[in-house]
Amino acid sequence: MPKEKVLITFIGVHQAKKGFTFIHEGLLKNCEECDFFKVCMKNLEPGRIYKVKKILQKKFPCKVHENGVQVVEVTESDIEASIQERQAFNGCIITFQHQDCNEIHCSHYEKCKATGLKNGDKCRIIKVKEKLTCPLKKTLVSSVLHRLPSDESF
Repeated sequence: MPKEKVLITFIGVHQAKKGFTFIHEGLLKNCEECDFFKVCMKNLEPGRIYKVKKILQKKFPCKVHENGVQVVEVTESDIEASIQERQAFNGCIITFQHQDCNEIHCSHYEKCKATGLKNGDKCRIIKVKEKLTCPLKKTLVSSVLHRLPSDESF
């Protein structure tokens, strides 16, 4: 299995805890003039979920975070998502597609939405979990997916 891609970025001092996950929401206007803009904001892809793997010692003042930011190492987080049962095999690489569903009251809706993944992402199935009961009668299973960088898809 390929080694995880580690990125260096900044995160608010209060959020700088090993295991903390966050969604990178994109660029903030207040940040564009900051000397650390490229490392802090441009390293990460908007809409992706990242997990703090290591906290480094350096802290810096920040216009957005009241107590400043801390340098951290992050990796993209694995995502639990619903996929078609027929493609659910541990270790397989799939092209991810969100489930076409508007059943917002369904207990599996968040897995079908799969925040952090986009249609067309190449993903390795890390773990196939339980079969899901779908109100639309789709044959779905819950799976843990790891998005592959475009240069290591196959």
